[in-house]
Amino acid sequence: MTKHRFYCPPDCFAGDHVVFPDDEARHAFKVLRLSIGDVVTVVDGAGGMFNVRMETVARGKAIGTIESRFESDAESPVQVTVGLALLKHAGRYETFLEKAVELGVHEIVPLQTDRTEKSKFRRQRAESILVAALKQSERAQLPALRDVTRLKQILEETDGCRLIAHEGTGPEDHIRHHLETTAGRVTLLIGPEGGFADREMAMATDAGWIPVWLGPRRLRAETAAMAAAGFIIMSLE
Repeated sequence: MTKHRFYCPPDCFAGDHVVFPDDEARHAFKVLRLSIGDVVTVVDGAGGMFNVRMETVARGKAIGTIESRFESDAESPVQVTVGLALLKHAGRYETFLEKAVELGVHEIVPLQTDRTEKSKFRRQRAESILVAALKQSERAQLPALRDVTRLKQILEETDGCRLIAHEGTGPEDHIRHHLETTAGRVTLLIGPEGGFADREMAMATDAGWIPVWLGPRRLRAETAAMAAAGFIIMSLE
């Protein structure tokens, strides 16, 4: 594995050549000042990691040749999906996005709920945060990012171990009690500021979702999402 790491999605590959996206090419040329012959690591976000030797590095253009492929040991065998409701402060949601990648989350679902106060979601900005975190964390799989989804939709279409955080639960409903029989696929839902509305919790339990307790302290929504996701992944790895 080399010092410099780049993200080139699968459509950048043709045979044994990689054409770097414009922003990655600029970074290679202007910031890192790479030269022909330098070897870098390229991750495709679909599980592939490659040692690539640069054959062209110029203003706005970077092309390399694949020398070898290797596996990342940073991927989790546990498939965890986290649905976090949109938050009033975009910066807090962005923190969650970054840490979700670092923790090993498989899929992220921005949720629209009864108590969601903000409906705008800057997808392009979110994707750039995910990519930066992917490179930093040495992962090879970019978490899937779904479009903003109504809570009712995800309640109805999800299978596997389905957990929903709710402040009305207690120690007897601790999240760890519900991980013992899972096969390694877990979906966790976290509400916005103020949590899920009573009618939403009723919908969730009617659909078979399990309300879980995340501890005695009051957590911000993004903290709850990060802490619970990390706990699930580390418990099942």
